[in-house]
Amino acid sequence: FGFARNDPSQRRLARGDLPGVCLVQLARGDKELGIRESENFFYTIHQGDNPANFRVDQPGELDDASRHAFQLFTLAHLGGEPFFLFYELMQAAIGNFNEGRYRHSVLEASTATEVLISTILRLAANKHGWEGEQTKKMLKKYLKPKISDHLSELSNCEVDFDNPENPFALWNDGAYKIRNNVVHEGAEASREDALRTLNDVSRLVSTLKSGLLSTSSTQDIGHALKWGKIT
Repeated sequence: FGFARNDPSQRRLARGDLPGVCLVQLARGDKELGIRESENFFYTIHQGDNPANFRVDQPGELDDASRHAFQLFTLAHLGGEPFFLFYELMQAAIGNFNEGRYRHSVLEASTATEVLISTILRLAANKHGWEGEQTKKMLKKYLKPKISDHLSELSNCEVDFDNPENPFALWNDGAYKIRNNVVHEGAEASREDALRTLNDVSRLVSTLKSGLLSTSSTQDIGHALKWGKIT
């Protein structure tokens, strides 16, 4: 997103104001939704009063692969992609980081983490045959109890807050504390704080994705999460 900072015509993209641009970049590929991670392809997207009015600047010039990616974006924004809100929040966090709005970046990335974990728990609970009321009771818990009580079981990830090398311990000692300082103490956030938060969240996403992919019952959830490296 840094390329857009000094270009007024692209400034909204840098701030992360345009929903789903990141997903379009990630999704550009063949008709089987194959991801070409080496490509960096962005669309300029305009939002009208109705989300159905999203369009690209010159839709008539899109090739088949590009048109397919934009259709995927439209469907996702209208609710067909379970992790779309997480993508939007992370896009906003990166955009705010690039603009030097570090507290905003910390808050967006922290909210993205909560959305991601709740989404994974809801989807994985369904895969494990949980009853609806059982899932609702779990999702009403605060974030830390959700993680410590349920995430390891449902996502096949090792959660160990006492192991300083565990991704969840690193997040707890870094991003989570930074977020709490900003929210509860009104503290400022430095560039290093925001960068630490983004790195901690990215590490968590990769850990969760790998855990989901490691068991047959949750593999489709892992494949749906098009963010993070497989560790």
